[in-house]
Amino acid sequence: MSAIDMADLRRRVNENVAALYAGEVLPHQFTEDESLALRPRHTPTFGIRPDGRIVHCGTALWDKTELDIDLWNDSMRIEAGFPPENSSEEFRAKVRADLPRRLAIGEAREKAMSRLGKVWARDIAMSKRLGRFYFLYRFRFLIGLGALGLLTFLLQH
Repeated sequence: MSAIDMADLRRRVNENVAALYAGEVLPHQFTEDESLALRPRHTPTFGIRPDGRIVHCGTALWDKTELDIDLWNDSMRIEAGFPPENSSEEFRAKVRADLPRRLAIGEAREKAMSRLGKVWARDIAMSKRLGRFYFLYRFRFLIGLGALGLLTFLLQH
């Protein structure tokens, strides 16, 4: 068995996965030794097995279309050194036609993550400003509800 440059092999795998998601022909073919080097060594709970079977978690498939599942399965197969199951020109045409929808989903996720980043930045600024009383700020809603409950209890009795 010859020495395999794993960094170069991973780069070629990533290029194949990117070409798969773009609906293009895969640019690299792997030798038998390279395919064996990419195979998983143990049987994971979910994901691709050493024999090429794929096991999914049901919640991972919740909002995915049939095309999304096929793309995901093929990308896992490529990453594990197996050939993709869907390599026809019709499949690549479907992927290219679905590209705007997947790009819109990616942009929406990116917007949500940037909003989350702004919330974290605000939270960090508050922690610096409040110092050791920051825990009160983190639980401001619970403290407010507790005060409202206490006030209601005192007014009723």
